[in-house]
Amino acid sequence: MYGDGEEKWSREQADDPTEFVRLVERLQADAWPETVLPPGIVHQTVLWFVEAGEWFGRLSIRHHLTPALTEVGGHVGYVVRPSARRRGYATRMLAESLPIAAGLGVNPALLTCSADNVASHEVIEAVGGQLIDTRHGRLRFRVPTNNRGLIAQRGPRENTMVEDDSTQTDWMRDLSRGRIGR
Repeated sequence: MYGDGEEKWSREQADDPTEFVRLVERLQADAWPETVLPPGIVHQTVLWFVEAGEWFGRLSIRHHLTPALTEVGGHVGYVVRPSARRRGYATRMLAESLPIAAGLGVNPALLTCSADNVASHEVIEAVGGQLIDTRHGRLRFRVPTNNRGLIAQRGPRENTMVEDDSTQTDWMRDLSRGRIGR
């Protein structure tokens, strides 16, 4: 299911071109400050990781935090499709989203993960996350977003460090500007 709690889309609905356009428009509207959201829901920028026409995951950047998100949610949430996990996509998604978060005024970003989620712990540390503490069974990390120096890159390529964001994938550039597609 996709949605913000107000309206939900099933996979079947998202497969319908008309419904898919409505879904994307709704997700884009969730990022706009003038959009009135239900209580407890914050503005967020939703990004999809699509490479060579294949969807690998999604990442959400929350523009500000509620007290509950400060405890257990954080500024950034991400998911990688199960068949694509442990291939570096989460690290790439997170690394490439940090300049977008900085552009939204988020610095540093707060990220959280379950204390037993070793993979997410490693992803967050790979992009410069520093452990703050543990609350409610969740590790809380501070991640600088305005460090445009080295960006971690892992995945189908070998582990490398890149000195700027010129390798940022098209999905980040397009969706951060509110456009659909390439």
